[in-house]
Formats: sequence, C-alpha cells, structure tokens
Amino acid sequence: MTFKVGETVVYPHHGAALIEAIETRVIKGEEKTYLVLKVAQGDLTVRVPADNVDL
Repeated sequence: MTFKVGETVVYPHHGAALIEAIETRVIKGEEKTYLVLKVAQGDLTVRVPADNVDL
C-alpha cells in the first residue's frame, strides 16, 4: 500500500491521524522507512514503521 503526506489514516486506539511526513531512519545499521502520524485528538505524534502499516 502506498501512502502520501497529507493523507488521513486510522491509527488503532487513537483514531484519525494525518501523515505529516515520511522519513528514513537508520536503526542498528539498517535503513527503515517510517510514517510520521499526527493524531487528530490531542497532541500526539507517532512514528510507525512502514513495514507494519498493514498489521
């Protein structure tokens, strides 16, 4: 599944979230892509590994 910055997604237990950015980080020497989600309710930002978005 392909996501774009500006799209709205549903994050379990938190509801609607806006994709603010898509970033690459190096964790233990391995590059991983993360979606940066801004949850609509409250002041919560979550980084979700793109590999886990279908779970």
